[in-house]
Formats: sequence, structure tokens, C-alpha cells
Amino acid sequence: MSSNPHDSLFRGIFEHPENARGELQYLLPAELNRRLDWSTLALEPSSFVDERGKNSHSDLLFSIKLDQRDAFLYLLFEHQSTEDPLLIYRQLKYVLRFLDRWLEDHPGATRLPVVIPLLLCHTPTGWSAPVRFEDLLDIDADTFPLIADFVPRFRTLVDDLTAAVDDELFHRAMTEAARLTLWCLKTSRDPAAVDETRARWWALLRVVGPATNGRATFLQILRYILDVHQTPPEHILSVLTEHVTEEQREAMASAAEQLIARGEARGEARGEMNGQRSMLLRLVQQRFGPPPPQVRTRIEEATRADLEAWTDRILTAPTLADLLDPASSPRD
Repeated sequence: MSSNPHDSLFRGIFEHPENARGELQYLLPAELNRRLDWSTLALEPSSFVDERGKNSHSDLLFSIKLDQRDAFLYLLFEHQSTEDPLLIYRQLKYVLRFLDRWLEDHPGATRLPVVIPLLLCHTPTGWSAPVRFEDLLDIDADTFPLIADFVPRFRTLVDDLTAAVDDELFHRAMTEAARLTLWCLKTSRDPAAVDETRARWWALLRVVGPATNGRATFLQILRYILDVHQTPPEHILSVLTEHVTEEQREAMASAAEQLIARGEARGEARGEMNGQRSMLLRLVQQRFGPPPPQVRTRIEEATRADLEAWTDRILTAPTLADLLDPASSPRD
């Protein structure tokens, strides 16, 4: 599992086709939904996100039949605190990586399968970056028709959780686990979300228990809440106790001590990593000047391994690009 709690929850819940189906159907046009054979929906155990994007993007690939032909639904999850203005370009690269692998597995193929890109995101201010590749091109609008036939046409379907209305989200046609997960992701930056006014959401946990992988799903959601909310774990557990079944209370009781201990350990580790981040930002400023916002964001969201690697290279990297991405930096 990923060390990023957003990524762990996204993958842990939506890698199950019964949970992913409702989210995928929500995003796709109605006529396309009718022509897809949802009984064939299956997770493909592959990821196409590169090392540079792993701290801010997660992906799931599903195969499905469209008009009795193989097709694929590619769901990308954006979970960084600032939106990526080039995300549609990166998503196109990920889709092309998949097609490269598909061609390796199908030598002699002369046609490619359909791959439909979809995006789930929860940035603080809502999604405003381009969702069509052509909108990234540096060209005047009245000139674009002259070159439209010569550039890629690629668009993604976006589920912007920041813009989702609570009542609409609650009544989406999907499993309770999927709805509760989307709500947890949407409210992850709102410490006041875990309180008695959210009783109808916590009540969904009663239904999650008997569902497929119910106990594991219940504990995944609980761990996520303990990870991302600033509310003391003891308070969260006491609030949830009022809204779950007796069996779930027993599961919570048996897991509570371990979860709280993990939370305390994460808190200590988080403090150490914050110190590492502050030191690295100071070194970057001394060596390369004030870091651009996107670089500051990468450092603030980096894993411990990345922070240690960058700190080791800070004195020898000739440029900021070489520091953060030595393998992809241009060479003479």
C-alpha cells in the first residue's frame, strides 16, 4: 500500500470493480454506459504513473467490453494540494504507456483498443486546469482550426469532488463504500467534518460491514480518517461508536489501540519529516534561489525516501531539475 493516505484509500476501495463501477458510470455519458457490458468490468493489475508523478497521482485501469470488443477505462486520481496545469498531458502519456505495453502483448496488431480517460480530483480550490490536450497548445483560438487536424485530440472526464454538493454525493448510484470514500476524500481538508452533524454519512458504515470485504473496508476508512483529520483519535472513535453495529464496535475496540499507536508514531515521524522539508527548502534557496511554487509543493508532499535522496544530492546537483529528477534531466 502507498504511504500516502489519499492514495491508499483510493486504491483500497476502487480497485474492487463493484465499488469502481458506480464512479465510472457517473462520469461516462448515458449512451456509452448503455453500450458497455458492465458484467465484464475487471481490474487490470498495472500502473502507468511514472516516478515523478507517484507522489501526486494514482491510477487504476479497468478492462470492459464495448460492442463486444475489448476496451479500457483509465481512472487517474489527482491527490496533491495544488492542481497540475499539465495534468492532461501527463494523462495522455500514461495512456500511451499502456498502449505501448498492449502492443508488446499483441504483436502483429494493426488496430488499438479504445482507452477512455477519467479523472477524480479533490484540490482545495476546485479543478480549473485544461481537460483537453489542445487547450495546452500555445496558439491563438482563431488559428487552431488551421492546425486542428495535425495535433492530438484528447479529453478527460472529470469528477471534481471540491465542486460536489454534499446531498448529490450522498445519493449517487454506487456502493455505500464508494460514496463514503468520496465523501472522506472531499472533506479530508476540513477538520470540522468529523462531528455529530455528519451522522447520515457515518450511518453508511453500518451497511459497509456486511458488504464484500466489509471489515477491511471499514478499517481502511477508519485509518484514513485517523490519518488525515486533526481531531484526536479518541474523539473520532467515540463519535463513530454511536453509528456502527455491535460487531463493528468490537472490531474498532480491537483495532483502536493499534490505530492510535500508529497515529502517534506517524505524528512523531511527521514532525521529523517536516524538519527535513524545512531544511531542504532552505538549502534549495541558498543553492538555486527561491524555489518555484511547484517545487515547494513537491518537497512539501514528498516521501521520506525522496527527501533523503534530494538532501544527499543538494551539494552536487548542477541544477534544480537535476536535483529533483536526475534521470529525466537533459544531458549534453
